[in-house]
This record gives sequence, structure tokens and C-alpha cells, in this order.
Amino acid sequence: MDCGWTDSLGLALMGHGLPGRATEWARAAERSGVGSVWIMEDYFRPGAYAVAAAAAAVSVRGVIGLGVVNPYTRHPAVVAMETATLAAIAPGRVVLGLGSSNRHWIEHQMGIPFKTPLRGLRESVEIVRRLLNGERVTYAGELFAVNDVKLEAPPPSRVPIMLGVKGPRALALAAEIADGVHCSILASWPCPTTGPGPASGCDRSSRTTWGCSTASRSWKTQESRRPAHSRSARPSSRDAPPLPTW
Repeated sequence: MDCGWTDSLGLALMGHGLPGRATEWARAAERSGVGSVWIMEDYFRPGAYAVAAAAAAVSVRGVIGLGVVNPYTRHPAVVAMETATLAAIAPGRVVLGLGSSNRHWIEHQMGIPFKTPLRGLRESVEIVRRLLNGERVTYAGELFAVNDVKLEAPPPSRVPIMLGVKGPRALALAAEIADGVHCSILASWPCPTTGPGPASGCDRSSRTTWGCSTASRSWKTQESRRPAHSRSARPSSRDAPPLPTW
């Protein structure tokens, strides 16, 4: 994947009427030179994969970012399956953002156990990445398991995986296992967005330089006059803001 999108503006597709206007907005973003469009999944609003597929179908250059989906409402194997399908619609243009969501939505409203969320993210990244890489996977973790699973049509090119983070422990986990970070709306300003050079989150052979996306509402919420955007970064656990979250 061309990593140029990490140094350009990105657009978060959101708001009332999004499903009916996603294709219009995605076309407008591409005409305007926006490097990426991002689709969130806040419950119980429009589903991210359907909106992302609509945006992907009418664009040819911009990155389609999922920012973020979680492994509880979709098992990691299903996340991999859906992401591979999206990557087939937009080859080389998909970035997967994975996050843990929150206890209120997952456990209180949907009755899905929400325990050790960082462990769940670690396990889901391993399962999703291996499946997207075309492996046949058998894996037994504390929270998630797969047995002899292989995608029928893995993506034609590698899909970077970013972690949605809210606090220092999640940021440290991202530094260990992910290709970059996607700052949550719940994260305190500033998001870790400083660092030299272009992002090489597109190159898993090097984890010294990353992509950091702030294409979600976090940037606009903290400074309303600054647009949602993406930029290169080199995050580490030392960069994390002092948050009352993991």
C-alpha cells in the first residue's frame, strides 16, 4: 500500500443520513484530493462495513479506513472475512482499525461478556492478521478461538491493522502488535502525532515508524476548527496522555 495517505487530510464519514449520502461524500472527498475516508461503528448507528463498501465502490484512489470495529460483536474470524471482502472491492486501499468498544454497548446493552479488553485485542489482532495473510489458522486464546479456519479469498495485498486507543496501556499494546494507532474520541488531547519520516505502518518489516490516524471525531472534538485528518507518527507508550483509561 502506498503510505502517502498518512501525510494527507482524511475525512470521517458521519452524521444523519450517512447511508444514503456515503457515495456522494466519497466522490466529493476523492475530487477534493482527500487521502482517506474513515467510517466508524458507533452502536446503534449505520454499520461500518456496508458504508465502507459503498464508499469503496465509487472511489479509485483514496484509502478506505475502518475506524474502528471490535471483535465482540463480530468474531475475529468474521472481522477478517468482512475485511477481506472490502479489500477485494478496493484492492490495496483498505486499513482496518480494531478497538475494544466499551462496556456499556457490549455488555450492558447487548449482553456480551466484556472482560480483559486488551487481551481480547491482542488475540483478535493475531487471528485477523493471520487469516488476512492467507493462513489456515487454529488458535485457542483466553477469549477467542478458531479451529482450522482459512479465508476462501484473502486480500490481494496486505491490510494494515491499526488499534483504536484511549490510554497508555492500549498505546503500548499498539506499539507492540499493530501497524499504527487510531485515536479514540475518548482520548485526551494531544494524540501522539509527532515523529520523523513517512509512516511505514505499511511495512511490517519495520516497526520503528508508524502511521497515526486521527481521522475520527477526536481531533474535531478537541479543537473544533481543525479538520479531521491523518498524519504520520512514531508513537510509543511514552507519548500517551495521562488518561483514566487503559
